[in-house]
Amino acid sequence: MVFEKKQHLKNGLRLMKALRDANDMPKIFSYTIKSLFLNATKKKEISWNQSPGKILIRAIVFMTMFLRRGFLPFYLVPDASVLEHLEKDERKEYLGKLYRILKRLIKCRDRDCMTPDDMQFIFGMQY
Repeated sequence: MVFEKKQHLKNGLRLMKALRDANDMPKIFSYTIKSLFLNATKKKEISWNQSPGKILIRAIVFMTMFLRRGFLPFYLVPDASVLEHLEKDERKEYLGKLYRILKRLIKCRDRDCMTPDDMQFIFGMQY
């Protein structure tokens, strides 16, 4: 119900999953990403009327914050973490990947375009 009539939100969620898949982060499960988006919606920390690209940038910022803490509340059970299965070294590895991607996405946003090299780097897509 939270996602109903929020196409940019759904597209941001899809982009986050594509990013995860392309960058070998298999322990960031779909429910982890959904919990991230649902928690941010609940707290109104992201404006879902923004473009999917800007939503993706905000989602990555929040994911890095939760990975640093080692705790991301499960939406339905806020005292439980959806990151409990990740070891500290895995969180560190994922943080490094997300920081590099975030830096690249911000450059794309600032120049208002995404090159084929950017698409390859972020989403593993070749043109």
